[in-house]
Amino acid sequence: MNEIKFLSTEFRRRVLVAQIPFTKKENRPVFLKYGVRGQALLVVPPIDSEDGDSNQQSNEVVFDGKLNLHRLQTFFLDHALKSEVKPQSREKEREEINKANERVKTEL
Repeated sequence: MNEIKFLSTEFRRRVLVAQIPFTKKENRPVFLKYGVRGQALLVVPPIDSEDGDSNQQSNEVVFDGKLNLHRLQTFFLDHALKSEVKPQSREKEREEINKANERVKTEL
């Protein structure tokens, strides 16, 4: 599992990695839903609203091979986003708050 932790930092903001233990009873429905047996890696790319609607069945990709660094790295390279997803800047939020505050001051 150290390989997945390493790759989650290497592919930060390009792919979301979550580890779901298959030993807990609460997680069984997730494994049954995607047909995963034992330990596997699952990638579910987001559905674009332009390409299809949310009712469309997702096109998940399952990696159930041997978990070593080289194979996982090529898998992540194939399925990760090409560029990082940047969070919205805080400056825009602050400007909106300042504009709202100015409106309140002018009304008083």
